[in-house]
Amino acid sequence: MLTVLQRCHHALMGILTDYFIAPDAAAAAGALLQGPASTFTTLEGNGIEPTVHLWTLEEILTGRSFEEILDDESDPIAEDDDGSLVLPVSELLLDALIDAPAERIQTAAEAWSTSEELAGADPEALVAFLDGLAELARAARAAHSTIYCWVCV
Repeated sequence: MLTVLQRCHHALMGILTDYFIAPDAAAAAGALLQGPASTFTTLEGNGIEPTVHLWTLEEILTGRSFEEILDDESDPIAEDDDGSLVLPVSELLLDALIDAPAERIQTAAEAWSTSEELAGADPEALVAFLDGLAELARAARAAHSTIYCWVCV
């Protein structure tokens, strides 16, 4: 198992992302330096970042325009000088994932894999990620918590 520092060094050609459940922004901010995996229930994002990638997904799943989604953009709740940060994930996106039947997840993953940002991505790998994120969102909802994303650049 790689340490957070080792994982960040492996990400030099890209970014690392972990999606995790935290009770509030203050608790989530604590994941900035050490990463969330040692403290929180976490899903590895495999480089799927919480801004443009998820905004595109939200556009596909909800039908909201990219501009509307951008207008609702949240600021990072924590960031460091190296560019690593912690961001909340859109509640509208999480609601859409929770409510989506398996067929809708499959269709969304296929559309997402042809988007400019993820062109060429394996739709089945995206389905697995979306299923994991939906499961994480259900667990967060049951715990009256929120999903955040830790980004290591």
